Amino acid sequence: LALAPDRALAPDRARARARDRDRDLARARNDFTGADLQGIDLGKVNLKGVRWSEATTRWPAELVDQVRRNSVEIEPGLFEIRGGTTHAPTPAHL
Repeated sequence: LALAPDRALAPDRARARARDRDRDLARARNDFTGADLQGIDLGKVNLKGVRWSEATTRWPAELVDQVRRNSVEIEPGLFEIRGGTTHAPTPAHL
């Protein structure tokens, strides 16, 4: 209801707008398109739900195969990590 400063917005519409903003925020948190993650320790990061681009996302070399295996293509060239192990392995586990 805080989204209705002029009180003209119905409570149902305000809740719908809040849900839309929550969804957009979740997408932004999981959007790794264009990210260069090489050299970053992802050993304890839950990667489930992360979206990445075949053309622009750069993964640490030890994760490339796992990321590809656990991802599904949701649009041409755009992937989302869904199945398999969702935590990046540490080099000792490779």
